[in-house]
Amino acid sequence: MKRLNFGFLTLALAIIFAIVFTACGAAGLEELEDLLGRTGGTDDKYEVGQRGHGGGVVFYVDEEGFEVDGETYYYLEAAPNNLGNAQWGASGEEISGITDTLNHPVFYSYEDFIKYFVGKGKMDTLAIVEYFEDFPEAQPRAAQIAANADFGGLNDWYLPNAIELDLLHQQKDLEGIKIASGRYWSSSQGNSRFVVYKDFSYSVFYGNTDFSVIAKTNSYRVHPIRAFR
Repeated sequence: MKRLNFGFLTLALAIIFAIVFTACGAAGLEELEDLLGRTGGTDDKYEVGQRGHGGGVVFYVDEEGFEVDGETYYYLEAAPNNLGNAQWGASGEEISGITDTLNHPVFYSYEDFIKYFVGKGKMDTLAIVEYFEDFPEAQPRAAQIAANADFGGLNDWYLPNAIELDLLHQQKDLEGIKIASGRYWSSSQGNSRFVVYKDFSYSVFYGNTDFSVIAKTNSYRVHPIRAFR
């Protein structure tokens, strides 16, 4: 059996590194390090601001986990970009099976409030998509567009509910997200006529932490998110 010549191997690696450094320069290597640093690190743990599995950016982390359709997840990832404008639905259509974010149980801490709602946007989106399957002639609605997204080759994107959208708004200026100003739909339904939306034109520190409702027939932006672990 032949022994490996580690001296030769070390020299070869040094030459390769020198070529890469010369070709890319220090700036290129810094960009590479930044990309690697924003991808899941050791032990597959992620931090806010890192790249998610779908090529978007992680904007929410729950180390204890949250539930989505009976399974535990730890991260929310925002899609790399929005998918344009769309209507939420038609006035008078009240869809059953959607989590009520306006009339909810009493919570004694902000953390409990967030934990109750995070992850429920996925099931809300599926309920909306199922409802509109009976109207194939209609233009694609916001929830349908979000559910059909395929960033990173993944098909589990959804339209965030009001609380998930508010969490995204808090991180809207993260490098890699840079969400454009404007009004964005949530999957949270107020009643048969109105839906909750969030205006990303306001600064996070502007005090605009409440929710606004508007007619479903308006055309606002769609920015999908996904949960992963």
